[in-house]
Amino acid sequence: MSEVSFSEDEVSSIYNEFVLSARNKLIRAQQLLEEDKEQCIKLLHRQASTALQLGFNRYGNELKKIERRLLDNKPLKESLTEALVLWQSSLEQYAS
Repeated sequence: MSEVSFSEDEVSSIYNEFVLSARNKLIRAQQLLEEDKEQCIKLLHRQASTALQLGFNRYGNELKKIERRLLDNKPLKESLTEALVLWQSSLEQYAS
């Protein structure tokens, strides 16, 4: 697999897009959980990959855990809500 390199501007715009959309994507994932589990898993998978690529490691790993639970048909309980809280705290760390 070849390394894809992005210019600083591209990274910055990917980063900003991710930061701006992450909260809505989690809310969307919560809706999809009820309606379409497959789509929910795909959304979480993409979000986790992007988070890890951008250095939001705790958040990315949390999403991976949630994805794994869904794939294993385990109950989620409060996982997505906790992910939202973790996302908020990740943002505060990066912003400070």
